[in-house]
Amino acid sequence: MNFQLDPQQINLQQSIRSFAEKVFEPDTASRETAGTFTREEWKKMASNSLSACIVPEKFGGPEFSAFDAALALEAFAMGCSDGGLGFSLGAHLSAGLLPVLRYADDEQLKGTLLKITSGEGIVACALTEATAGSDAFRMKTTATKTDTGYILHGEKHFCTNAPIADYFLVYALTDTEKGFFGGISAFLVPKEVTGLTIGIPEKKAGLHSSPLAAIYLNQVNVPTTALIGKEGSGVRIFHEAMDWERILLSALHLGAMKRICQKTIAYAQTRTSGNKTIGEHQAVAFRIAEMHVQTETAMLMVYQAAKLLSENKPVSIKASQTKIIVSEAYEQVARNAQLVFGAAGYMESSGIPAAIRDAQAAAIYSGTNDIQRLLIASKLG
Repeated sequence: MNFQLDPQQINLQQSIRSFAEKVFEPDTASRETAGTFTREEWKKMASNSLSACIVPEKFGGPEFSAFDAALALEAFAMGCSDGGLGFSLGAHLSAGLLPVLRYADDEQLKGTLLKITSGEGIVACALTEATAGSDAFRMKTTATKTDTGYILHGEKHFCTNAPIADYFLVYALTDTEKGFFGGISAFLVPKEVTGLTIGIPEKKAGLHSSPLAAIYLNQVNVPTTALIGKEGSGVRIFHEAMDWERILLSALHLGAMKRICQKTIAYAQTRTSGNKTIGEHQAVAFRIAEMHVQTETAMLMVYQAAKLLSENKPVSIKASQTKIIVSEAYEQVARNAQLVFGAAGYMESSGIPAAIRDAQAAAIYSGTNDIQRLLIASKLG
């Protein structure tokens, strides 16, 4: 595979990185403190097409390929150190918006996509339940069919963007006997529907600006048009979304790793110890070299996976491999940066403690890395 970027892709990355540096990076600390981002900030993101980058041109979007979407998210993370904001963007695009684009019909999409392209629409994925984490399809939330639609009942936990979302992509059992095999369906539910309640935002160890909460569905009536795809196709829809999420979020991590490496190199070239810079000490030089190797490896994994995704080739194993390699390298890079910075890297003002906390989550969300290893092993035998 040739990963040489063409001039248009280079300009795309430069433009998005500059945009992120100027518009979002200055307010990173205030968003971390607030535990969320504002609607005005999301609209700024939409003004640069970031929150609708995979929307088809006929609906007002730029229709990025999976590869170009990965480049965009990488560039965003290079320009903005707010891992929470990047995570909210990635979750909206991959686990929320992508399934709707792939499986809703044009009539269903019209009103929804107009809001999304203008920044008035944020989509949150509602899958995980209190007793169904990585084994997500042991769900209890049900969707009972009626003459005019469905009645949804149950609750979902760890729902990224829930406190600020406008739509929820809810997975529920439409056939309890079939269960995992043809019994799960996906529904696009607007936040204002009667019976849907959003819980109190959770406090997390990291990704502070990405709001997260549970949602409660108490006999929620939705029309037949809320069904995304065919009844019983929820597992296929979700698995496709997870391939996208594992790759696009890895692209965000890659951008963060590149930014951390550049910052660490600059520090090592200016911080002195004795009569030379700390970068001239072999111990520090080796640590930085290791950070660089891990980042380059992560880039190759992300680019290869995103290329396969763009070409509609089988990518599930590659997506799992990419998530494992990139998320674990991300944490190691952040921790090595802290060791190079020393005491300065233990200060919140350096941004490194936040990077470590954000990186720790990368091995957990989108299916834990142990689950990814099980998925890989199950397809190799």
